Amino acid sequence: LMIALRVCRPLRRSNFVSIQLGRQLVRDGGGWWLNFSAQETKQRRTLDQPFPAQLVDPLETYLEVYRPCFPNADQHTGLWASAKGGTLRSGGLYQRIVRRTEAAFGQPISPHQFRSSAATTLARHTPEQVLTATRLLGHSRLDTTERYYNRAGTVSASRAYQAQLLALRDARLEQEPR
Repeated sequence: LMIALRVCRPLRRSNFVSIQLGRQLVRDGGGWWLNFSAQETKQRRTLDQPFPAQLVDPLETYLEVYRPCFPNADQHTGLWASAKGGTLRSGGLYQRIVRRTEAAFGQPISPHQFRSSAATTLARHTPEQVLTATRLLGHSRLDTTERYYNRAGTVSASRAYQAQLLALRDARLEQEPR
């Protein structure tokens, strides 16, 4: 659930780990919302996002079945419960995500890399929607998103370079006697 939510809602780690039931994660009608006050965000702007629809069933299963299994889970409102009792801290979140992504994908992905991935994916697949990445990441300026998060230019450049290398190799192979 953590990894899927990082993909769909690439919040800053401090916000992600601080989600409290009934405060930042609230049920509104038939759905769930992530609500952060201006005082809780780096840019001092409110952040209200619907909880991803495709993750509502896993969220509710986590809340009903798995979260209660953690020690002292009934003593706090933190969404992410720790095996040590209490809420999961930033370092614990980092370790869990890195470990799980490495096991699943063969390489570790840090929580922060989900933010870069979101900006890069939007820029590569829908460049006309690049401002969406700025809003999604909670940045006040597009140049912040472009400078630190959007790797689409690097991806395109490396692919063009690789294509050029392959073309040179193929041309050389065609010229060699057989």
